[in-house]
Amino acid sequence: EFRRVLFRSAQNLTLQHRFEEAEARLLEAEQVAPNTPQILQQHAFVFQERARLLPGQAPILLEQAKKMVDRYLQINPENTGAQFLQGQILRDLGDNVGAKQMWERVYKHDPHYAGLHIPLGQLLIRLGERERGQSLMKEGRRRTEEDDEFNKRINQLSADYPNPERRRLLARWCSQQGRLSRGLLEWRLLLEKFPQDKEAQEQITICILRPLANQERTIHSVPFSYLGELVVLNV
Repeated sequence: EFRRVLFRSAQNLTLQHRFEEAEARLLEAEQVAPNTPQILQQHAFVFQERARLLPGQAPILLEQAKKMVDRYLQINPENTGAQFLQGQILRDLGDNVGAKQMWERVYKHDPHYAGLHIPLGQLLIRLGERERGQSLMKEGRRRTEEDDEFNKRINQLSADYPNPERRRLLARWCSQQGRLSRGLLEWRLLLEKFPQDKEAQEQITICILRPLANQERTIHSVPFSYLGELVVLNV
């Protein structure tokens, strides 16, 4: 689909800091598919990144980013990804109260939202809610340490994965637990070895197209011992 090609192109150009080209792709995509939430959010992210790199123009660029997210939230007011992004933009514009309101909506909907605890905690401390702010920051640091441990163990596992069926188990686990980036990588590596593998094809599509409301988050319900079982599993 042409819209999707333009969107992916804009994402890649943004990562390369080729912002004007990225915006051109996004404007073209909006003409093809007006008011598409993912396009609006990506456009807001482009303005946000430009503001970060061009502090002298930051207020104007952040206001443009805010307008994009406002349009997104009119279409899907409960999207936590857009709410979190809007909270960042409001904070950077100096609207701490507005940022708090937006991030509290995210927290109420998803208390495990990745990357939320530390910035919300810092904001609460600035607004005088010191005890709760410190508690959230402590939780955020714990989750960061747990994520670091997760990534270390995953890397150890993947380094010793000559057996494709063990890689399949790891890919399934990552997908089931919302670790979409890692899951996508593992499924693609599996598909390189087995180009006709239907499960890998289906899971790659799922990882790419899963709605932004379910974007990657930290899952704490599955113990690391499961990863240990994968290490010793004979398949």
